Amino acid sequence: MFPAATTGSLMFLCGSACALAAVRGDPASVRVACLGDSITAGARLPDRLRTCYPSVLGRLLGPGFEVRNFGVGGAALLRRSDRPYVRQQAFRDALGFRPDVALVMLGTNDTCAGARGNWAHRKEFKPDYRALIDRLRKVNSGVRILLCAPPSMRPNLKHLTPERKADLEARAPRLEALRRWTREVAVEAGVEFVDMRYTSWSEGRVVDGVHPTPAGAAAIAARAREAIQTRWDDAFQVRLPQAPAPRPFSFHGFRGVDFRLAGVACKLAFPPRTAAGAPWIWRARFWGHEPQADLALLERGFHVAYCDVVDLYGAPAAVRRWDRFYAFMRDRGFNAKPFLEGMSRGGLIVHNWAVANPGKVSGIYADNAVLDIKSWPGGLGRGQGSETGWEACLKAYGFADENAARAWRGNPLDNLATLARARIPILYLMGMADTVVPPAENGEIAVKRYRELGGPVSVFRKPDMKHHPHSLEDPTPIVEFVLEATGRSGARVKRGD
Repeated sequence: MFPAATTGSLMFLCGSACALAAVRGDPASVRVACLGDSITAGARLPDRLRTCYPSVLGRLLGPGFEVRNFGVGGAALLRRSDRPYVRQQAFRDALGFRPDVALVMLGTNDTCAGARGNWAHRKEFKPDYRALIDRLRKVNSGVRILLCAPPSMRPNLKHLTPERKADLEARAPRLEALRRWTREVAVEAGVEFVDMRYTSWSEGRVVDGVHPTPAGAAAIAARAREAIQTRWDDAFQVRLPQAPAPRPFSFHGFRGVDFRLAGVACKLAFPPRTAAGAPWIWRARFWGHEPQADLALLERGFHVAYCDVVDLYGAPAAVRRWDRFYAFMRDRGFNAKPFLEGMSRGGLIVHNWAVANPGKVSGIYADNAVLDIKSWPGGLGRGQGSETGWEACLKAYGFADENAARAWRGNPLDNLATLARARIPILYLMGMADTVVPPAENGEIAVKRYRELGGPVSVFRKPDMKHHPHSLEDPTPIVEFVLEATGRSGARVKRGD
């Protein structure tokens, strides 16, 4: 497994940066340039030179890295903006620095309309970004480029003036469009994409709806360090079945393919670059629903996989189907221990497969998960159940009647000891007002039992939330849990610190 990141260690800086430093005869000096606007420059920060994100990043990376700030207040990516970054002295200085690593975070000022007029030229955003990338590569052909989509705008902050609030409400959707275009440019240009969206979501991280507080700058720096210290496997390639021919699709800007394995519908979404060790998230049911965590993990080099087990409710036939899919993935070099993700009824198959294969699982994320078929679809407790689902479930398990299902002791809640012995970390996320899959009959029982069994368990309770929506608007807790479970945890800041 991939070891946890170590501050300042050059072993985590993949690719050309270390090689170029070695060519210069100075392997202990990796040049990191931070290109951007006022967020990078440190506007509105107290003790700006010390608390801006490039300065914090330099301290996080430690000896062996030279981090410089090339931020310019008011600068935009667009060349026909009111203050194009590529025409600023800071950009010329950044080129002269000949960075081994370039973090580019632009786009916030490109959303300005009105007197500034930048948004009118938005169709030029992608070609202008590609031109900037070309100029960075011209001064250093081996430069490692990370395109950072800026932190989200926060027009909902209570202290904002009505004018500021209205301005940000108009610009926030534009920034989300630029975020998507930035990801597309990164994929097309073969560079890395780092989404800083969630660095501004916790309380106390934004001053005026845009500019970070010291805590926000620290969050940006932590995400940047994590990205810089990620190791990649650029030689990794996936061989897919040729008949029937796989069908390509776009998964929120990431490449995906539909294919069939032994007649079963399967999906695979590809990261722009594969992380070392070829980690993967195995999604159970409801492909694409509330994909926040999946997208964040794709960005970090995980593949996201899906093998359909519709109407099987985690029964032995579903486990056998997943066994075939696991063998398929292993034959193609994917990590021996996928991380399992189960929403709602997907909780049945992720737990049951893990019980059957405890040595092949790195961790489980169970979201409003069904953990007892009597609760759902049976509806034999407090939940509403599903009459048609219950009939299909009884058929999938081969139960003679409902009494046989009542007496059965093969539910996930009955088999947690196997997972605890294997020390499989589990995250249970629950909407506490869920009447479809009541926590009192599912997740809460699992948390209590798993703790009593000594299993590593985490829980995230959503007060007053029902079965939907799944996941979290800010998936950071889920992502951090996955990274920890798979041995890839790096620099992080606690929510709200």
